[in-house]
Amino acid sequence: MELYIIIAIIVAVLLVYYLYTDDRNARHFSDQGVLYFGSLFGNMVKMMLKGDNLFDTMQQLYDRVKKANQKFGFELQFGKPSFFVTDIELLKHILIKDFDHFANPMKFATTTNKDDLIGRMVISLRGEKWKALRSVIGPTFSQAKLKRVFHLMNSSGEKLVKYLKTQTDKSDGVVDLEIGLSKFVMDFITSSAFALYTKVFEDKETPTLFEKMASKLKLSSGRIILQLILLSISPTLSDLMNISIIDIKVHKYFSKIMHDTLRDREQNRNKKPNDIIELMLEARAEQSKDFQNKLNQGMKNPVELELEDDDIVAHSLAFFTGGYDTVRSALQLVAYHLALWPAVQERLFQELTRAVAENDGEFNYDIVSKLKYLGCVISGG
Repeated sequence: MELYIIIAIIVAVLLVYYLYTDDRNARHFSDQGVLYFGSLFGNMVKMMLKGDNLFDTMQQLYDRVKKANQKFGFELQFGKPSFFVTDIELLKHILIKDFDHFANPMKFATTTNKDDLIGRMVISLRGEKWKALRSVIGPTFSQAKLKRVFHLMNSSGEKLVKYLKTQTDKSDGVVDLEIGLSKFVMDFITSSAFALYTKVFEDKETPTLFEKMASKLKLSSGRIILQLILLSISPTLSDLMNISIIDIKVHKYFSKIMHDTLRDREQNRNKKPNDIIELMLEARAEQSKDFQNKLNQGMKNPVELELEDDDIVAHSLAFFTGGYDTVRSALQLVAYHLALWPAVQERLFQELTRAVAENDGEFNYDIVSKLKYLGCVISGG
């Protein structure tokens, strides 16, 4: 019972502190004429009571800024001002022209003993370390580089088509497309970022070990969302409490998979599969070569950033956590709208059929850039 009392007191003290901080910051910015939306906590409560979703709330905030004829507004996220920018020119300055002033992301607590992988991700780094790592990892995900992994996406797409045909025959034409699209995204990420060829498309009741572990990494998980909130509220307290986003078993599981793969790649450099892991290994080699060239040219104290094996493990995990839910949700939304609009679906089908026929029956990366109607459908979805 004493433990619950201590926890209650800590929560009460934190709540009072953040209410005070919110009020102080709100008055500071409001006195300067900046549109104030209120606190994140209050806005979330209003959203739930009204039954709105996040997108409706964002649209309402956007409309408020435009109606007030201002370029941005702000809300307080647990004492920290978060600005909602709607002016295009101002966004260009923030994201491009003056980006060096906005380089540091929001600070998260990262416990070194458990969440070392989180601490190695780009979202956790700040200052020169962030800039150096981004300069190495950024080019890995350029269009020219990603073109090399398109064959893996195509392979996952072929598996999806075969799976849907099988399920259609079994269920008189009724298929849960959400399951199929989830399997598609999972299959592509595992093959490209982890060099694993899982059996997610097999008709089975029990999920694979990889699927079980991967499910604990999804950002839509309630546990992870609560932990992220605590990390953003108080990084120091989170470190003291040893809060871990990644479960230690999940940490060990993915680390072992990746370290085994990296060791095999280093021992067999004559085999170079076209996947995300290989792209990061090439980035590491290029960084080492660039550093040596700077030394040979007489540059004093060049910044050296060695992309270690654990960094590659961390970025593969980031590829999953950042890509799984987002891509899966986007595909589901597009599929839903295509079902509502058969005419759009037919026009898109004709564009795809024509493009493949003109390319000798092959669907590859170069075709995608020419599919203008497909781009419109995805953007509109």
